[in-house]
Amino acid sequence: MRALDDVRARLIATSTFRQHLRSNPDALLAVLAAVVTRLRESDRRRLEFSGFDVPQRVSLLLVELAQTHGQPGVDGVVTISLALSQEEIAEATGASREAVAKALRRLREEGTVLTGRRRIVIKRMDRLIGHSEHE
Repeated sequence: MRALDDVRARLIATSTFRQHLRSNPDALLAVLAAVVTRLRESDRRRLEFSGFDVPQRVSLLLVELAQTHGQPGVDGVVTISLALSQEEIAEATGASREAVAKALRRLREEGTVLTGRRRIVIKRMDRLIGHSEHE
């Protein structure tokens, strides 16, 4: 597993963390909110995996990455600022690397994206969104 951005972390004992949550209700609520958000995201992903084919899942992921890590350019072009490999995209979509390579090749051939080594540029977001819709 790889983090998408830089991470700063501190290791603390479980007992210390629990005591902090007991004495700080705002922190407890923040942790609970984060857990609920992660569960909802997990449920959403599970539905995507069961209801969409690989090209649709790849398109959904690219739309999401464009929204969260996209750098807008001219004429609606968006460069995804994360250096992701096909293997990492495959892991994120529950697909094989070969299926992801095929989906990306199709998107390239129709002029929807440009790809390079760990680089994705979305040229036509409207087409990408069209691919991500359930047919």
